[in-house]
Amino acid sequence: MVEAGTAYDTMKETDIKDAMNHDYNQPIILSEGQKWEMPAGAFGDSCGPI
Repeated sequence: MVEAGTAYDTMKETDIKDAMNHDYNQPIILSEGQKWEMPAGAFGDSCGPI
């Protein structure tokens, strides 16, 4: 399914690579003082939590 989609223009290349990978090898806990950013397209107008 992901192969048929198109990435948002504002997505970072690293986020696209992570989304296409079968394994997630990035840290899941932020370092102290590190700011978390919501990825582009995380919650569009017609998706996300109900």
